[in-house]
Amino acid sequence: MGKKVQLFRSDVNYPYGETVVGRVKQYSPAMGKWLVAYEYSDQARKKYEASWVNLKSKEHKVRILDKAAKGSAPKPPKDLDLLPFLVGFHPPEAEGDGKKSDDPEEGTDEYLAQAMVQRCHGCTEYWKKGDTKIECTLCQSSFHLGCTNPPLSPDAYQKLRKSGEPYVCSRCIPCKGCYQHDVAFGCHLHAPPPTLSIDEDDHEEKLHLCSMCTKAYGKGQFCPNCAHAWDDEHFQHVQRQIRWQQAHKPKKRGRKRKNPDDLSSNAGGLDWQNYTAPAVVQNEDPLPPGAKVNPHWYHAETAQWGYTEVDMLTCDSCKLWVHAGCAELDEEEYEETSDGKHPIYSTEFLCKMCCKQRCLELIQGMQHEDNMLLFAEPVSEKVAPNYLDVIKRPMDLQTMLVQARKQNYKNYAWVREMFELMVLNALTFNRPHSPFWKEAKRFYEACLDNVFKSIGTAAPPGKYEDRIHANFVKAEKAKKLEEDRVQEDKSTEKKDLVAGAKVSTVTLPSLREKPVGVQSCVPSREVKIKTTDAYFTSWMDTCYTCGSSGASDTMLFCVDCGEAFHSFCANAPIHSMEKSSAAGWRCPNCKVCEITGVSPEDEQKMLFCEMCDRGFSLDKLDPPLSFAPPGIWVCGQCVDCKKCGNTLEPNGPKTTYWSRDPHLCYRCGGCDGLVDRKARKCGVCSTLWRDGDTDLAQCEQCNVKVKARCDPKAQEFLNRQNSKDDVLDTKNRSSSKYFCPTCCKKQGGKKKDTGKVTRGHLYDHVTKVVQQGVLLPGEEMSENELHEKLMEQIDWKTRNLWRDEYRRVVLEGVRFLGLAREQFGDARYLMDRFWEECDDLPPWMGQRATRFIHIAKKLKLETFGFSARRIEQCVMISKLAASWLKVACRVMGLKTKRNVKGFDRVLKLLKPPHECGAAELTFDSIRCERNRNIINKDEWLEKFESQLNPIVQTEVMNEAPSDNSSSSKGRSSGDGKEYKLASAVCGWNDIVGSNDNYQWYDPRSCVLCHMCGDDDAGHLEQLPPASDDPTDTVVPKLGRLLPMGDGDWVHASCALWSSETWESPSGGVVNAMEKAKSRGAQLKCFGCGRQGATVGCVKGNCNFNYHFPCAHACGAVFTSSKEIYCKTHKDSTKDLVPNPSIELMKTLVIAPEKSKVDASELTDSDICLRVGALTVHSLGTVEQDADGFHSVDYITPPGYLATRIFWSTAHPKTRTIYVLAIEKSPNSKPIFSITPGDNPASSITASTSEEAYRMLMKLVDKANGSHFSNGDPFSRLPTKRGSRKGTFGLNGPQFFGYGTIQIRKALESTSGIEAVVAPINPKSPQYLFCYSQPTVESIMELQRKRAAVAAEQKLENSSGCARTEGITAVARSGGSGRITRALVRNVDSANAAADALGGRKQDSEKAKADRSRMALKYRQMKSIPIEQRLVAKRSHIHGWGLFTKKEIAKNSMIVEYTGEIIRQGVADRREKQYEISGEGSCYMFRLDMQRIVDATKIGCMARFMNHCCSPNAYAKVITVDTDLGVDKKIMVFALQDIKAGEEITYDYKFPVEDGSLKCSCGAPNCIGRLN
Repeated sequence: MGKKVQLFRSDVNYPYGETVVGRVKQYSPAMGKWLVAYEYSDQARKKYEASWVNLKSKEHKVRILDKAAKGSAPKPPKDLDLLPFLVGFHPPEAEGDGKKSDDPEEGTDEYLAQAMVQRCHGCTEYWKKGDTKIECTLCQSSFHLGCTNPPLSPDAYQKLRKSGEPYVCSRCIPCKGCYQHDVAFGCHLHAPPPTLSIDEDDHEEKLHLCSMCTKAYGKGQFCPNCAHAWDDEHFQHVQRQIRWQQAHKPKKRGRKRKNPDDLSSNAGGLDWQNYTAPAVVQNEDPLPPGAKVNPHWYHAETAQWGYTEVDMLTCDSCKLWVHAGCAELDEEEYEETSDGKHPIYSTEFLCKMCCKQRCLELIQGMQHEDNMLLFAEPVSEKVAPNYLDVIKRPMDLQTMLVQARKQNYKNYAWVREMFELMVLNALTFNRPHSPFWKEAKRFYEACLDNVFKSIGTAAPPGKYEDRIHANFVKAEKAKKLEEDRVQEDKSTEKKDLVAGAKVSTVTLPSLREKPVGVQSCVPSREVKIKTTDAYFTSWMDTCYTCGSSGASDTMLFCVDCGEAFHSFCANAPIHSMEKSSAAGWRCPNCKVCEITGVSPEDEQKMLFCEMCDRGFSLDKLDPPLSFAPPGIWVCGQCVDCKKCGNTLEPNGPKTTYWSRDPHLCYRCGGCDGLVDRKARKCGVCSTLWRDGDTDLAQCEQCNVKVKARCDPKAQEFLNRQNSKDDVLDTKNRSSSKYFCPTCCKKQGGKKKDTGKVTRGHLYDHVTKVVQQGVLLPGEEMSENELHEKLMEQIDWKTRNLWRDEYRRVVLEGVRFLGLAREQFGDARYLMDRFWEECDDLPPWMGQRATRFIHIAKKLKLETFGFSARRIEQCVMISKLAASWLKVACRVMGLKTKRNVKGFDRVLKLLKPPHECGAAELTFDSIRCERNRNIINKDEWLEKFESQLNPIVQTEVMNEAPSDNSSSSKGRSSGDGKEYKLASAVCGWNDIVGSNDNYQWYDPRSCVLCHMCGDDDAGHLEQLPPASDDPTDTVVPKLGRLLPMGDGDWVHASCALWSSETWESPSGGVVNAMEKAKSRGAQLKCFGCGRQGATVGCVKGNCNFNYHFPCAHACGAVFTSSKEIYCKTHKDSTKDLVPNPSIELMKTLVIAPEKSKVDASELTDSDICLRVGALTVHSLGTVEQDADGFHSVDYITPPGYLATRIFWSTAHPKTRTIYVLAIEKSPNSKPIFSITPGDNPASSITASTSEEAYRMLMKLVDKANGSHFSNGDPFSRLPTKRGSRKGTFGLNGPQFFGYGTIQIRKALESTSGIEAVVAPINPKSPQYLFCYSQPTVESIMELQRKRAAVAAEQKLENSSGCARTEGITAVARSGGSGRITRALVRNVDSANAAADALGGRKQDSEKAKADRSRMALKYRQMKSIPIEQRLVAKRSHIHGWGLFTKKEIAKNSMIVEYTGEIIRQGVADRREKQYEISGEGSCYMFRLDMQRIVDATKIGCMARFMNHCCSPNAYAKVITVDTDLGVDKKIMVFALQDIKAGEEITYDYKFPVEDGSLKCSCGAPNCIGRLN
């Protein structure tokens, strides 16, 4: 402190830095830096502002200038050195006349008082005009922004001012660990440890620590409950002093005082000789902010129990010490814990945070065990109306979770008690042995075994445990009494007996690990479509990945499987693809090598072109590759060489060619780095040759191969070799040998050059060009300026020929940077030595060297290397590097010529600057690009002079050459063929023509804006034209329709701009769409008045909501953050989007959410499945009476109907729809048919799907054969696939659809699926399920039905009428002999049962709504004849039964119980008559107190419903409006989803009578009796 230091600062006087002198004012332990106030700098001629500096860093080279001599005492600090530490200092008032001196003497209080006002409290410098001053609101100390601790940036200062928060310096902030102020170093903000208990709701609570408490926190010496730091050594030291004071207390002498309150003998009011530490220090001051107890309780002198270092416990989780008082323990509990007698803390003691974490873990464990979500949330009145009347203290997991997060649980034993209370409530409210009661018992036992025994061992049983066990005992006793009451049924085997036949047992195999066949490597979108929509949209191409049919102009179609993909969904480079590549594109599932037509076994052995997305095998390329190269890889047919114009390949690009640069072919160096260039380089032009080239002549001396077009002698040599009549004699034998130009020059055989082309030749030629008017100057350019511009460009083009030498100089400079770092530590230190020692070198050389060091650091040349694209940048950096090389060699004592590569070029670059300071550059000689030989005059006159005019005109003037005879052949020319691109299928209007009766349209409508069809929005560039007419409203595009669940659709723009929705950070997934749909159904648009308005103004208190197009039409504005402002508030934002309805070129899908559609309103028959080009309209019906419609691997139900868009057999490169059907032949065999939409007469039928698919592919291949390469290696068309085996989608089952994952899942869950695992013929195959399989009970049920059918055939009589069979047929069927008045029950009990199933009694308004809804369902049910819905057949339960013909959803009406309406007296007489006549059964049902419906003689087939202990239907009396007025009806409702072919049963609920009626329903919970 106060020392004068000298240090180096690199952040000033850039890039050289400067050595400055200053004085140390403060030290900050939090930053590890010192505040230095600097003196005036002579070099910079100014005084730098004070800054915080790390004086320990070697970078600053710190030297203390005023060190004290050895043995002498250090100098005392001055007043200004003490100024930063005077917090709250107030000078005394002046004595005498009270006048203050304007210039007080140093060392006086007035001097300090004046300094506190006129100087900064950090650097102690005087305030200057324009300085930004910030003042502490507590101590009124003023600082510069950079002198605060920590320093404030100008942006942070402005933000603090705008927020209005007061500034408090670090010395005025109390420490959280000791509640003291650190006047020396201040208290600084620290990140709270994870174990520290901080109130999550208090966002202003922060952890500020002083320097001492920071050290304590670093050692873990703090209480995690109260955050107070503790020091055991200090506490023990103070305690020893107190004990010594009490032991050496002096004895009092003399008599006692008369008045104990008289303290006049002690001036201070306290006898300090007799002082001992009190129990509690009285302190009337208010508690500091954040303190929960008196801070003096923590002091060692107070000895307050529970808050000192003695009374602490160790947390068993985080191992930190906790005050006993902070843990809310009294002395007795503390002693019990220490002695191991406490019931909880002796087992495990936790601090607050660890206890909170343990409670959360326990609650999460209980949530995991809550399978039925019975305890997940509070029980509402809607769920259980009388719950709060029974349960006085409710509890649930959600409430426990909130309490645990608030740290309201002292220990996790409270969680155990709340858990027991929660279970006891469930056991008390629910009836014993009911499903909820059983779940509560299972939950209790599972939590005890899996949760509390593992992570809650210290939680003892609570006070509710005894009551829980008492409930269990009571329930078991009640169950035992019920079992004793039930009479023994000795004929239980009758459940599995149907007409004397037993049901065979079934053993189901385990599920397959994966389905049969190769599955798609591309994720697909399963779309659910309504039946009407599927009829029309099956004629539209849909993207396989996202399921959307919009943006069809970006779709690509696979030439093999026919699936459509958006280019952005398939990640295909459509913008770089030619027509041939787009027409022959293959999807990722069908990729093959375009050379061989097959896919290699190892997928890593195939490369994909970055331009056309075609695949190629590594070992089939030319030249071949052994591994996939890094970076860009382009096939040869996509290369557009900018050097040769693709003219070096005489026959054009081949499919085997490739390159690493799309603008450089193989021969021009496009494969550098992967091919041995030296071995394959032409000796003259340096281009590469291929193994198949025939125009190569090999030099006899150096074995270098030269192309014939590069050397006339090579062409002559090849001509002689190819001539058959050339007979050489011995004299001319040497002429049959070939020598390259380089070897000829060495042998002296080549004539000397007549002279090299110089810059003068070019100067003369340019002068001629300008004078002759070949190039005319512009309006603002003279001939001299044109001449200078041409020569300047020629000079730079000439230097570009020597780019490799310039680059070599730069790389040498980078190498010497590494050498300088190894020797001097940093290159700048070498420059310091240069300026001190090397006086013989000019200053400009050192300046250039310094600039090169900073440029190399800025461009990171040592890390990334040097590859300047512009020759100007390359030359200028090499000039700096040359000076650096010269300086570095001189300082390191090295020879430049010997140690520097490219010394000749370095010497040329070491040219001093011009007098004006500009750099001068030398002119380079002309040479062939990629050849060292200098161009001679003959070569110049013959080859280059005639071509100078068009080259100058193109390269210099940036204009098209006047001569169009250029023979360059770019990539865009291709092979001159026209390629046909397939268009997306969109309806059948092109087939039916202009017939208005059969016109196609898109019926899909958006759930928000209610507009139909896709509305492609286009790209950002396609903005709508601006109009000056205010009435001319531009309607924005809505975008493509995106599929939602349950057959709904939404436009992309409507979904993205809705207020509720948000797009995932990864992009592509739109969330909360169901929420937007639900909210839109309740809001009307302010523009059009229709529902679905979800685009709302974000301005507060603005209730304007629109549809997306209406918002645009009403003048609303859209921002880039997906917010809108209405026309009234559009001035509130500036971040506007010019066109909010652009079509996003990326995959967009709606996040799947739980369906909110009522099951009774939407059945499986109303929904069709679509996956890409496949649409399944009907899954068919699983055959129950034959075994030929399934195999081990596939299910092929008759009635299966699907459509698929595929390549046409009649028109090449055209897509059409095919109808795929599976039918049942007269001999019960499957028939597979494929019918094309553009040629229905040529339908294909076969006995297997594979055969039908092969027949179709023969026709498709025949129609599109000319659109494949057919073995031509130079063709740009796709190659034919060698084999379709092992490829997804290229087989019969997957083409029809039933072999795909999505359709297989649907088939395995359809009704009647039990038949595929219970074959009629034992030799028939048994299907192996992949995803879900039926239960054993359902399979046995099927066997019972089959046995009942067989029994029915045996019991068949001549009349065929069930009523004429009499008692004999009933007895033969195995039924019970006594079922009287089977359906007669009291109307009150029936309604009570219905109320138990349907919920509590509703109020009158809701009852009216229910009656209206029931009347609507009743009319819908009556509109379908009963014969189409139900059928009466033989039942394995009893005699005849009622079966369904179609699927019935839960709570749907099944049938009306009809019959003759009679009174009670008539019913009693008829019952006796039925018993006397031997009817066997009567069918009566009470309608109300006076009327009974008798269906014994007159009625419908509803009377055949049998009893079942596990019913799937229930009966209820409803009131409906009829032609005769309001009347009551007996309706049968579905208790659950009922599959087609399933028997309808319900519980008879017979009262207990003398003797039990036997039950043979066969249900798993059957008790064997009806009463």
